Amino acid sequence: MRGGIDFCAGVFPKAYPRFVAGTVKVFRGTLKSEPASPSNGVQYVLPGVAVAQAKVGVNQEFQFILPPGDYVLDVGPPWSAVEVVVRPGATSVKDIPGGCL
Repeated sequence: MRGGIDFCAGVFPKAYPRFVAGTVKVFRGTLKSEPASPSNGVQYVLPGVAVAQAKVGVNQEFQFILPPGDYVLDVGPPWSAVEVVVRPGATSVKDIPGGCL
């Protein structure tokens, strides 16, 4: 599995990196949701303990060799955790989207 951490900014400068630096954590399983008080909204909960992590630099992709299954990739706020399915014999590609507009 491979991908990058998408750039996140309120106003895009003239030149910006394709991917930003950070630490990507991989969790086995799927995101769960639970009520978030006092807003009556929903918050997402990461599954268990991280099974892998990698630090990447600016414009670098992360890469993990994982057995088939369901996984969650997380960098922390303002990025959103993303789910990815790793299938046998295939390379999964999933970028972590920036949380800013």
